[in-house]
Amino acid sequence: MQIQESPKYQLLKGVSRSAEETSGKAREASETKENKFEAMLRSLLKPDGANKVNEEELFAAILQERIKKLKGEDAAKKFSEFFNNNKAEMRRADGYVPVEDAARKALNQMVESGELSTDEGERIHAQAFKAAQLDDNKDALYDGRGSGSDPTIAVSDMEAALVSSRVMIEKFDSGEADAGKLALDGGSSALKAGVEVKASHGVDGPNGFVFKPVSESDGNLVILLPPKFSGRVKDIILKDEDGNKIEKGRSVGLTNGGRETYRYSKPGAEYPENLTVEVKLKNGKSKRYFIEHPADRYD
Repeated sequence: MQIQESPKYQLLKGVSRSAEETSGKAREASETKENKFEAMLRSLLKPDGANKVNEEELFAAILQERIKKLKGEDAAKKFSEFFNNNKAEMRRADGYVPVEDAARKALNQMVESGELSTDEGERIHAQAFKAAQLDDNKDALYDGRGSGSDPTIAVSDMEAALVSSRVMIEKFDSGEADAGKLALDGGSSALKAGVEVKASHGVDGPNGFVFKPVSESDGNLVILLPPKFSGRVKDIILKDEDGNKIEKGRSVGLTNGGRETYRYSKPGAEYPENLTVEVKLKNGKSKRYFIEHPADRYD
């Protein structure tokens, strides 16, 4: 005997079928998006024998993915050319390559060549820097090797790293989160929500001295020195305009491509104007930087 379905039952079946189809399409779209991002990073990353990748490698790969998404395949290839050339030039005698420095230089070259505007470069920089974080220190990127003065490394299983990065990038792309902008001269800038850096003043150019009034990790002042000072610094002291000592910085070792990094207890804006940063070297000599407005960034 044939059972005839009621109109109401048929309607419910139709709604259910439609919902299943919609859910399936959404799931398929999500998987496509996921696989597209991860597939590109897989093609760029070279994990070690334990299938681990580090923050610097992840940072470089995300930069290229962001450039491809924004500007297309040709621009991504241009970045890759710059990046590979920089790695070859920066390779040390022991084979070590400062990947973060090579990638950041390539990003600067993309801006200098007109492939990206400064605004585009700074936004891509911020997104890649944030999405590449694998540990609790959100104010620096680390490789998988460390150094004698700073043995810190930041590595993760490749699959976990890809998922972590994708989740963060999806938040940026959807508007759920805003990475802000990150200056192209190295390290994280003043990205902390609700704290404004009023201005930026030039000192000695890329990879030079950086007075960052608001660090991303704790919102307080952080100072980075040029790589030429690495391993040579005894202390970095803040002094007022009368030469009185205000505070001695806390060394956190080498970060951001081998740069001596010192942290302080307050945001830059809470220190008096006409500040002097005195870098005391182990050989007894000193280097001084004059900071007129500590609420501003100097680099």
